[in-house]
Amino acid sequence: RKFRATDKGERLLQEERERVVDALNRVMADWSDEDVAEFAAYLRRFNTSIENHAGYDPWPRD
Repeated sequence: RKFRATDKGERLLQEERERVVDALNRVMADWSDEDVAEFAAYLRRFNTSIENHAGYDPWPRD
């Protein structure tokens, strides 16, 4: 199913995304660039494995 967010919904989603990114930046502030890159690669692999297991199409989905 497809849906379209309202302007308010899009604003709230953007605000939440900014809070999450800010929190992650604080948590990983003392991580090296290499550590962040490795974490991102493992997280991408983990998410891809879950989607493959569940039979979902890869992102971005239409």
